[in-house]
Amino acid sequence: MKKLLITLILVLFMITPNYSQSLKDFDLHTKTFDLKTFKEKNTNGSYIFYLDNNICVYQHVEPDHFIREVIDREGSPYRVERRYYPNGNLHYQGKLFYSFDIGQLKMYDENGNIERINNYDYLYTFTVDDLIQKMKALYGIDLSVGEKGMDVSRHYTSPNDDTEPLYTVRYPLIQKDSILRDGHLVNFRIFYVDGSNGSIRVEDYTEFDSSSKLGEHATSREYFMNEKLEVQKIIEKKLIWYENRYEFAPEVLEEKVIFDISKQAEGAFKHYKGKSYTREQWMEEEERMYQAYLKKRNKKQ
Repeated sequence: MKKLLITLILVLFMITPNYSQSLKDFDLHTKTFDLKTFKEKNTNGSYIFYLDNNICVYQHVEPDHFIREVIDREGSPYRVERRYYPNGNLHYQGKLFYSFDIGQLKMYDENGNIERINNYDYLYTFTVDDLIQKMKALYGIDLSVGEKGMDVSRHYTSPNDDTEPLYTVRYPLIQKDSILRDGHLVNFRIFYVDGSNGSIRVEDYTEFDSSSKLGEHATSREYFMNEKLEVQKIIEKKLIWYENRYEFAPEVLEEKVIFDISKQAEGAFKHYKGKSYTREQWMEEEERMYQAYLKKRNKKQ
């Protein structure tokens, strides 16, 4: 009897999905929905419960009577989504990283047969794991932890169009990351990562001479850099904001290139306030301006 009980426990352990792992490796092999438990425990068509590692499972009935299941965890950029037929059979399942689908999304008919498979990693030979490793190694940014204000997206690619694979990482610069460009604090930094080979382009954005009031003018500068954060081009724009700046883009009134390394005379790296600098001189000047900024800020505190 004791041997039979041990055998039964081992069998149950083997067929039960492994919920104790991270969402990155979360089991995607569930084919049916536990309708009995859902009917017993749902409130107004919704049911929330937690698994190991603080993984949250949210289930709710949609208007067409299908059931959607969202599995996530606070602080994790990964999410699993499943949709079930009213009879409890799986309709589709997929995994997301930040706001975009990764891997394969499999769609089934009501009898459990695969109808379609969408490969969201098409052309992305530089994988999400590669992206995470490179951003952490080069810039100390850990994309595997969902930091407030940080966003990661990528182009949707398929055999039916010619869209190039590209990741976009928008990184908010907070106080500890303070970076000055031409004496102005950088508002945010964007990394554009080629999804086929991992090459990176970086853009810093600053805005000055601006007001929080709508309808007033502002000046911005965009600094385009290579992977080593060496400035290649600077574009200055005159802007006017007609709408909420957190939801809409401004109108560009004027735009001009104020620096382009491809057109610079040999030996000149930077022109600022009528003076030319070599690369080494400009690095020293930026450090001097940054220290002056810190000194001024500390006096105000």
